Amino acid sequence: MDSSGYTPRRRSALLLIAALLLVACGPFGGDSAQTRATPAAKGRAGEQQTGKNNQAAGTKPGSKAQKPGGGKVVATSVPLPPGKVVPVRAAAYGGSYDEWSARWWRWALSIPERGHPIADGTGARCGVKQKGNVWFLAGTFGGPATRTCTIPAGKAFFFPIINIVFLDRDGAGVKPQRLLAPAQAAMDGITSLELSVDGKAIRKLGRYRADSSGFRVTVVDGNFLRQSGGRYIGATDGYWVLLSPLAPGKHTIHFRGVTETNNAGAIFETEVTYRLTVRRS
Repeated sequence: MDSSGYTPRRRSALLLIAALLLVACGPFGGDSAQTRATPAAKGRAGEQQTGKNNQAAGTKPGSKAQKPGGGKVVATSVPLPPGKVVPVRAAAYGGSYDEWSARWWRWALSIPERGHPIADGTGARCGVKQKGNVWFLAGTFGGPATRTCTIPAGKAFFFPIINIVFLDRDGAGVKPQRLLAPAQAAMDGITSLELSVDGKAIRKLGRYRADSSGFRVTVVDGNFLRQSGGRYIGATDGYWVLLSPLAPGKHTIHFRGVTETNNAGAIFETEVTYRLTVRRS
């Protein structure tokens, strides 16, 4: 157990919301304001099934995954066909990828650990705190999950294949780049990304990397980070997907991410299958 109070096993279980692992105690804060690394769908150790060279999707062998940032964000004005991935440099449904990633974390950190959609093994909590025209999907707290949900028609979807967040107390004076840099370093360890919609694989997922830094977030008491509730400054990096609304009927979204961490070469994985019924309005 280290000074943060976590055993290695507990730390492994806490870290990946979209599924990654780093050392849980960061260097940016003090006492209860210590930075925590946590991704949105904790990973589990397991064998990689990544294809040739275990390379990250959308990257060349031996190269790092595509860095976020750069490029002009352009608003999309033409409606996309159902179930299509919005380009990462496009703004749609009221936000760009970096804006939606911050909103996703505000949603995830506004829900107590008990009853959280990330810990949902069936899909019963799929609708918790969902509002607006974009529906958030979640990863897991360790191992694969299959969830069955009913979704209103006309909802776009936003979710991380794999991601991480760093937090520090609002007002503590930390610079957003000091939070973002370790998040980016963590995401450089990705070895595999998978996504399919209704059985059709989405290729070149390395292009869907996006980050956001300096966003304010209110963390609820009893949260899965085991942090005291309150106002924080956040920075996140990850591989995200903004998906246009699906047609009424039954659909399946499957995603998986694998990362190799700096913890003695350990490998962690997240995998989720959503079986959705989109009801007619």
